[in-house]
Amino acid sequence: MSIALDIYQAFKDDEPKARALAEAFDRLEQRIPADVATQDQLEAVKLELKRDIQELRTEIERLRLQGEEVRADLSERIEHVQADLSERIEQIRANLSARMEQNRLEIEKVRADLSERIEHVQAGLSERIEQIRADLSARMEQNRLEIEKVRADLSERTEHVRAGLSERIEEVRADLSARIEQNRLEIERVRAEVVRTHASTLRWVTGLLIAQAGVIVTLIKLLP
Repeated sequence: MSIALDIYQAFKDDEPKARALAEAFDRLEQRIPADVATQDQLEAVKLELKRDIQELRTEIERLRLQGEEVRADLSERIEHVQADLSERIEQIRANLSARMEQNRLEIEKVRADLSERIEHVQAGLSERIEQIRADLSARMEQNRLEIEKVRADLSERTEHVRAGLSERIEEVRADLSARIEQNRLEIERVRAEVVRTHASTLRWVTGLLIAQAGVIVTLIKLLP
């Protein structure tokens, strides 16, 4: 096993070759008796070793050629795949560029359409706003005139009502003054009448008392 290990270490840069030689020498060491080694056996072993080495060389060369073929095939496939990928990438890039350009044109068209619509809407709104402003100004002026008219009418009515109330108040005041004066005269008349009645009553009572006194005196004289 030591020879096989030495051979493997010597050819370890080429892994397949080193492994194949190590396995061959390992099999060879297993065939050689450990305690007997004749000249014929050595020659046989030598021949077998040469044959194994030649087979190994042939196998190694076959593997190398196969590796070269695989490498060439892989290189060709890689180049084909790269070419195909490059072509597909260029197609995708061209397709994307065309789509991006189309999208850009559509965006520009939409932007232009929106700008035109916005300008149209702004113009319409500006005109509508001016119309509303003019209408509001006219209505405000009309309302102002109506308010002035109502204010003037109210002022006139107020003056008329004030004049009517003043006249009515004067009439009521004159009527009240006349009634008060009439009541005062009536009170004075009643008061004078009461005074006269009181005086007459006093005279009647006095005469009555005098007459009663005379009767009493007469009666007293008539008594025995």
